[in-house]
Amino acid sequence: MADVTEIKDANGKSFHVDIAKICDINGDLGEKASASITDRLQNRVTHVHDVTYVNQNGEVIDNMKLLQDMSEGKVHIAALDVEMEATHSGKNHNYCVYYEDSMEKDAESFINPFKKPMLKNHDSYSEPLGRITQAWYGPSALTDERSAIHLKTRVTDQDAIAKFLDGRYGTVSIGGSMGTITCNICGKTILKDGKFKFCGHWKGESYKDEVCYWGAKDITYHEVSTVNNPADDFAQIMKVTVVTNS
Repeated sequence: MADVTEIKDANGKSFHVDIAKICDINGDLGEKASASITDRLQNRVTHVHDVTYVNQNGEVIDNMKLLQDMSEGKVHIAALDVEMEATHSGKNHNYCVYYEDSMEKDAESFINPFKKPMLKNHDSYSEPLGRITQAWYGPSALTDERSAIHLKTRVTDQDAIAKFLDGRYGTVSIGGSMGTITCNICGKTILKDGKFKFCGHWKGESYKDEVCYWGAKDITYHEVSTVNNPADDFAQIMKVTVVTNS
């Protein structure tokens, strides 16, 4: 049974919280797509990007022509190697802040102690679309203001292959758990070593005209998902390599 408890913040607002899940994060806005227009404009990409589609030799290919050949049985695609910028430093629309020093060391958890899955909409009970094969930390190609954890995922689900090729799957979201949480309002550490101590400031709420963000560190990543509306505007598919039987 979920350990749900009621807490009140500094504004007197009540929250019913599952303490066991307080450290969970996912970067999908879902029905909480409440980011202001101003916030969205501030996060526009610096470098406009279209997904690059290449064959196993690195040669650029026509993804729509390939889809047609697939439908006509002229080619069978065994897998796709999908490269993406999965999560970025700085503030995101889920009211979390991600720090570069933590991201650099936490990136390995995508592939260690095992290769984490690529899912659809964070559904961990469905079959994965594929598995993450590589994870590394470095600069973002989409913005000069943030760094990113980059992933390469081997996608073998045939339905997903078609959707990556036709562009329906273009944005992603991470799922994981925070080991340490700090509050930007008061600076207190509210989660550490599995112990949660509420400081009175809930993420996304305003206190004296300042919005509360939770600083996320020591993250263990559990999966990456295709989603329609990521909390991280820059979490996008960058390159798709087509792997055929030949």
